[in-house]
Amino acid sequence: MRASVRTNFRGLTPTDELARTVRSWCLVLLSGTRWEDAADWDVSIERRSNESGEATTVRITLRIPEREILAVAIRPDPHVSVRDAFLALARKLQSQFSTTLAPSEQETG
Repeated sequence: MRASVRTNFRGLTPTDELARTVRSWCLVLLSGTRWEDAADWDVSIERRSNESGEATTVRITLRIPEREILAVAIRPDPHVSVRDAFLALARKLQSQFSTTLAPSEQETG
């Protein structure tokens, strides 16, 4: 994959595991498509305290030649938030391009 993937962490310590998870999702979602090498990914992972406790917001911006697609998930656990944001992005890709792009839940843990 030659696509550009930028991951920004705010409010939490970056971990190799979380960065690898993001990169894996980026690779799997567009693998075998015409956008595989042309995609430009911005992934923001931000941890905040609120009245309900800690929350992790993951914002994904995917730029491909035809359009820009955004997805967001907010969950207490950073790994769950990353997973849910990428699943939301996969659903948007499926609805816009009528293709199955998401990995199975078993593949992503």
